[in-house]
Amino acid sequence: MKEAQFFETLAGQWQDELVVTSLGSAGHGWFKATQSKDSFYLLDGMGFASSFALGMALGLPQGRFWLLDTDGAFAMNLGGVLTQASVQAPNLLHLMLNNHSYRVIGELPLVNADTTDYAGVARAAGIRRVVDVQTQDDLLAVLEQQRQDPAYTLAVVDIEPQDEWRTGPPKGIEGPEMKYRFGRYVEQRFGVQVFGPEGV
Repeated sequence: MKEAQFFETLAGQWQDELVVTSLGSAGHGWFKATQSKDSFYLLDGMGFASSFALGMALGLPQGRFWLLDTDGAFAMNLGGVLTQASVQAPNLLHLMLNNHSYRVIGELPLVNADTTDYAGVARAAGIRRVVDVQTQDDLLAVLEQQRQDPAYTLAVVDIEPQDEWRTGPPKGIEGPEMKYRFGRYVEQRFGVQVFGPEGV
């Protein structure tokens, strides 16, 4: 599936899910497709978006979460796969974009990308619902299944990169601003307290 088709399809199906993205293709593509400033773009710390999204899903079981991850980030946090498998948060859909490269640092080839079976790694770790996504129909089926029968799901999405989709997330929204923007959005939407009286 081409990169544009993936993000445009996902954006067209987006309802009330809270979206967390990894750096690189995931964050860039989601912002280009949606212009969303209420999503959380984890621009630094490759690999940690999966841990962040899992913590959010466990802390807000009343919410529904999409994690937009990449193969490079997934490879950087394989230990996180074991944690995901141990809790299987039913309100988290983990979409891992498999484009076989580190696009964010100049499309350097991902180590062992042509032979590593990410879906197989996830299944071996104990994740019960693992799906290979090749087409738009596959993606739509995953989204529908998650809404009708919520369960922690890792979907490995085969992506064909497109240069025109390599744009950045919203300018000026990074670090502390990202933290407070997203945190205040969660507070307002769910009526929960994220920050204490001193803003931390």
